[in-house]
Amino acid sequence: MPATTWIAGDKTQLDSPGQIYVAPSGSLYTCNFHDQRILGFAPNARGNVAPIRSISGSNNPVNACDGVAVYAGRVAAVGFQPPKNRVVAWSEDSNGNVAPTRLIFGPATKLDSPSDVAFDTSGNLYVTNSDSNTITVYAPSADGDAAPMRMIDGSLTGLSRPHALAIDETSQLIYIANGAQEIIAYKLSQGGNVKPTVTIDGAKTGLDYPSGVAVDAAGYIYVMNYPNTGGPFLTVYAPGSNGDVAPVQTIKGKVGMGGRIAVK
Repeated sequence: MPATTWIAGDKTQLDSPGQIYVAPSGSLYTCNFHDQRILGFAPNARGNVAPIRSISGSNNPVNACDGVAVYAGRVAAVGFQPPKNRVVAWSEDSNGNVAPTRLIFGPATKLDSPSDVAFDTSGNLYVTNSDSNTITVYAPSADGDAAPMRMIDGSLTGLSRPHALAIDETSQLIYIANGAQEIIAYKLSQGGNVKPTVTIDGAKTGLDYPSGVAVDAAGYIYVMNYPNTGGPFLTVYAPGSNGDVAPVQTIKGKVGMGGRIAVK
């Protein structure tokens, strides 16, 4: 199935974009892995269009940007390349070479190659750490060398190179694109060495190196797969899916490099 809409071209400033995020306003946000730009596009932007916001320059401390999220007028991004593990936040209307309003950075943070970031509706920040196989959660006011308010960590968690995360407020679950062939989920309130509440895994699932995950308002779970061969593809699972379940929809076609996904 070919794409019905696209944003591409020299005006866009896109350069190996990582996570994508649709803000409540409808604006689309992403961040560039190569030049660290945080880009915002107008709702319904199409084609070779310039972003309405582009945060870049010497005041942008993100390194190897791979995850971005927006909530309550704030945009947050993570850079995963050591030794510059950090979570950085700006006001959503920031543009140009502007300093962030928050910078979570230092040994107390337990950040270790952070690969994605998300807000819950309370403003707490959730981060997947791909090298330490952990999820760290920070208070809305966290700044500087701030310790996480809780952390999912340990042998029971099943975490293995977590790539991406998505929060479903309705079910109070945080979904993780984990390892080579599974999606796992935990309760938002969980911390410590805990088993996943949900594990979507097995031959029927069709999962193949899931690299992005999103959940829509109806609870459908969308997974971008980025296999070693054959090209990226999208699998969609029914609300409440758990175990070795087949997707309700699989979309294949020319989707470029693939990697991350967002839904509105």
